[in-house]
Amino acid sequence: MAAFPSSSRALLGLGRLLVAIGDTVLAFAPLQSDWTNYAIGGLTSGLGTGLINGEMSNVAIGIMPASRSGMASGINSTMRIVGMTAGFGGIGAGLTAAISHDLTSQADKLHGPAPQRGALGTEVATGDINGAAASVPAALRGAFRAAADHAFSTGMRTAFIVGRASPSWARSPASPSSAGLKPRRR
Repeated sequence: MAAFPSSSRALLGLGRLLVAIGDTVLAFAPLQSDWTNYAIGGLTSGLGTGLINGEMSNVAIGIMPASRSGMASGINSTMRIVGMTAGFGGIGAGLTAAISHDLTSQADKLHGPAPQRGALGTEVATGDINGAAASVPAALRGAFRAAADHAFSTGMRTAFIVGRASPSWARSPASPSSAGLKPRRR
């Protein structure tokens, strides 16, 4: 039997652990912290993701007969891209909703009509706080900027928490044999 299953489990487990640690750092960093918390969390998550992505290709190819290894690689790559696209879309929608909700809850500071607040929330969610502030009356810009900064920070925290929780919703592919698949003999 091939020797890769235990090393694959170890690499996939280590990758998932690093992603969990990095996402936890990102999710629970103080809202007004400096960039180092985000750099440490991002680097740790990125390292874990790199371990997982590289090893998943080996696992996908390793469990299929050699004549089907190209198909296994293609399916693995396609599913990875589909998963990333759906994940980023979902997290982006959550980010926009959290920012709009936070800005709406601070509406008394903004003194604008509800539709304008919704548009401002969408603009803030794209990261253009300065552009959104430019459309607010000059007397309210300071209050709006503070509310927008808070809403963006809160929205990012929500996105990181959702990103951290998402892997636990999916079944872990940490063990090829957990799906009844056995590595091919080499």
